[in-house]
Amino acid sequence: MLQLSVFGYKRRAIRGNQKLAVDSGINIYINCLICYAMAGALVAVSGVFDNMNQEKLEYNKRKRERKKIALQHRREMKEMQTQVNRNHITTGS
Repeated sequence: MLQLSVFGYKRRAIRGNQKLAVDSGINIYINCLICYAMAGALVAVSGVFDNMNQEKLEYNKRKRERKKIALQHRREMKEMQTQVNRNHITTGS
């Protein structure tokens, strides 16, 4: 897009020699404004993707924590059941 379009040609001309580009009739201010707008749009899009990734990472972290708590709870319940069975066997009831 930037190499073969009219905008790309003007951008390369400005990058090469601003005075020559102005003498050729290229409005360098409009082209600079367009370049900054495109850069801002790309940064905004990358921010959206980064935010989505961070939310996904936080969700996975909370999911792992819930699994860890559930596993710990199951182990405690199993241990309590084992103790109850031991007491039941030793008392003979």
